[in-house]
Amino acid sequence: MKEMKLKTDSALVSKEEINSILALSGQNRIEKILDSPHPAALVAKIPEIEIFLTIKEVGEQDALDLISLTTPEQLTYLLDLDLWDKDQIIPERFLFWLEILEQCGEDKLRQFFRTADLEFLVSGFRKVLRVHQSPYPEESPEEKKESPLFSLDQIYYLEFLNEKNAPLLMRLFHFLYASLPDIYQALLQQIFWGIPAEDEELALRWRNGRLADQGFPNFDEALEIYSYFPPAKIKKSNFFVPPKLEESFQPPRYLEAASKGTFFALALQNELPEETKERVKWELTGLINRVLIADGSHLGDVEALYQSARKALQTLDLGLKYLSLENPADARHLLEKIPLTRIFQAGFSLTLDLKRKAQEIIQKGWLANIPRREDILDSPLKETIKGLLRKRPLFYNENNGNFSPFAELAEISLTAARLDKISFLG
Repeated sequence: MKEMKLKTDSALVSKEEINSILALSGQNRIEKILDSPHPAALVAKIPEIEIFLTIKEVGEQDALDLISLTTPEQLTYLLDLDLWDKDQIIPERFLFWLEILEQCGEDKLRQFFRTADLEFLVSGFRKVLRVHQSPYPEESPEEKKESPLFSLDQIYYLEFLNEKNAPLLMRLFHFLYASLPDIYQALLQQIFWGIPAEDEELALRWRNGRLADQGFPNFDEALEIYSYFPPAKIKKSNFFVPPKLEESFQPPRYLEAASKGTFFALALQNELPEETKERVKWELTGLINRVLIADGSHLGDVEALYQSARKALQTLDLGLKYLSLENPADARHLLEKIPLTRIFQAGFSLTLDLKRKAQEIIQKGWLANIPRREDILDSPLKETIKGLLRKRPLFYNENNGNFSPFAELAEISLTAARLDKISFLG
């Protein structure tokens, strides 16, 4: 790793320098940061999501220099995304990141242990070790093992659940015992005496609160994005839309790539005030986060993030085209007065209308009393019903035989025509 100055005075960094960094990606971005006379100050000004995406693009092992420069808040954000699967800490990822931080050096380890929530540390370590107050907890004196459990203070004894992890864990506890004895003591004491369910609940609560501040809602709130809202009523409804954001927002760079070629991007270019564009991009980031969470994706999976971005924009395009009659100028006005979540719901609700019609045909129409009714229908009618009855309705493309989220009004019309044909057959 390179020798780097750690001065973090943000006044050293200009907006132009930040923009020049954000214009790059991957290893080029990291090299540009490290070549700066004030890399730590530069990293401190980069949005957390950009740090995360850069690290994922090059891989953690090749991003040690960048990880070493992260602020406590940036590091916590990385771990909040990458270490959890829904409401559970992933033990393999917990150990992986401990090893990465160890490779970053003692200063980074010290920063991490001093700033991480105790409940998070306790819950993570509980998944890879047990703490006892006897070197032979499961045996009578006459059945003692040749090698007692690991201990540094002869008060708490550690049992490693997988021996392959023992070297790393022993090094870390040696470090804590020597450098951060107060944290060492508090950690082992809480692992031994604490109630696991309570510690995990608190760790999750702190994590969810931080993610909410970053625009990641909880699961129930995220799921509302898929609730039905009559598409025709959305255009006639009055919604509160703030004219501009209270704070400046730096949209993540992936938005530009994901939006390229979309109807949404065309509308956004159409003479909108800059403050409105900034607000709309902020809303789009939140919308993508909602889709990511509602679909149950792992937040640390970059490919899942890109898939959610594409899916959000497809459905957003569908709603925007429907509400604007595919007129970019009208779409621009809609972006000014309707929240993106409602436009997304308009698009998704078009597919829910088709799903309800398919359900009526199956449950109340001429197919209702026929065993194995799907087999009676020919292609593409059979597959059309199958796609619509999914939890999230899908369009069946008879040209390639694939199912995919609805992306065009023509697909809505074609599917409606297929349903009419099925009804007519009865």
